[in-house]
Amino acid sequence: MSLYATLEPLIVGAAVIACALVVLRKQAPRLWLKLSGRSAAAACGSCGSGCGNCSSGPTQSTVHLHRKP
Repeated sequence: MSLYATLEPLIVGAAVIACALVVLRKQAPRLWLKLSGRSAAAACGSCGSGCGNCSSGPTQSTVHLHRKP
């Protein structure tokens, strides 16, 4: 059996697994975090990143719109 015939299924299989992981990460982020063993707070970075998981994150403020006379 040739080397190509041996390596081709391994390369194709690795590419399929990598694509499946990317799709899982994009389409099911909570499941991805659960499977990868990371917490949601660690995944979004610092408390200033704006992901909303930190209690000391950005506060909401009221926006006032004024019409021009």
